[in-house]
Amino acid sequence: MTAIRATIRYSRDNAYARTFSDLDGGRNNNFDFLRMLFAAAVIFSHSYLLVGSPREPFGRLTHGQAAASTYAVAFFFAISGYLITRSWTTCAGAAEYLWRRVLRIHPGLIVAAAFSYLVVAPIGSGNAAAYLASARPLRGLAIPLFVPLSPPTSFPNNPFPGNVNGSLWTIPCEFLMYLFVMAAGLAGLFRRRYAVLALFAAVFLSYRGIPRIWPVVGGWPLPYFGIFIIMLHLLSYFLAGMVAFLFRDRIPHSGFLFALSVAVLAVCNRRWLNGVMPIFGTYAMFYVAFSPYLPFHRFARHGDFSYGTYLYAFPIQQLLVLVGIKAPIALFVASLPLTVAAAVLSWHYVEAPFLRMKHRRDRDTCQKPPSQAGNP
Repeated sequence: MTAIRATIRYSRDNAYARTFSDLDGGRNNNFDFLRMLFAAAVIFSHSYLLVGSPREPFGRLTHGQAAASTYAVAFFFAISGYLITRSWTTCAGAAEYLWRRVLRIHPGLIVAAAFSYLVVAPIGSGNAAAYLASARPLRGLAIPLFVPLSPPTSFPNNPFPGNVNGSLWTIPCEFLMYLFVMAAGLAGLFRRRYAVLALFAAVFLSYRGIPRIWPVVGGWPLPYFGIFIIMLHLLSYFLAGMVAFLFRDRIPHSGFLFALSVAVLAVCNRRWLNGVMPIFGTYAMFYVAFSPYLPFHRFARHGDFSYGTYLYAFPIQQLLVLVGIKAPIALFVASLPLTVAAAVLSWHYVEAPFLRMKHRRDRDTCQKPPSQAGNP
């Protein structure tokens, strides 16, 4: 603890060190760029999964600890923890907060689910008429309502059969985090930021400890136990983002701490990466997000395409595999521009029109947010 305090004191004494709060204003950040980068990382990782290749480069680099998509999704949640907590603090109340969240998530999700289960799944089934005549597409369309039904399957002859849009499972998890922020805000938890820090520590330790302890004590199979562990994993990153926001006036934007974080991640690459990533990886990510020297501050000036990229990549990749693209790099190169094109259409014709409804209501009932980065 003494060494950590000394490191932070060194960073604060550094003439170039500023806090996250000093840099958190306007649109001068790199959140939009990072989210698009993480969406591309998910596509890259899934390019190996969907052709049945076990040699995903990041998985090999980390000695099987995680694929690139695992950490990309985790950092999505960390960014959301920061931006959504900020959104709560700038909004007039719970009703307005929920209005913002629904308008940001659901329109794009509903259209993407319809595309996945009414267009892509019938094509992949081999018998579109019979597929559409069955009740299976209705299960997919229930996903935007967060109904706990298993989605319909398709692509029986693909190397990764069954799954039509394997990325949509994270969206209900994300919305649950939004409800958690609302509950925490209504309970006044954000006025006691050390309580949020303690909660992060508890969730982080639980996620690291429960899977190890459970087999030791002879634990029996529990329903939804795997889902519970996944939720703890995602919540640990979301809480890391919340902590970064609540302590933004105390966390230095320090090149020294960034280098230290990267060094820790490199040292732990062979075994302990999952244990240090929520802390050191998250700090490194936010350091990049607030760096004033990177030329990505206006990355989303033509639109925020990261959400649509995430929503449409998986079904487009399954279709490309169906027509014969079976090499991972070829699948990535072919799917990326097609997915971005779908994301551009989603932004201009689905997401942005609904977001304008949000901004019109904001002018009447909410304070003006300090930043619209990431469309919180």
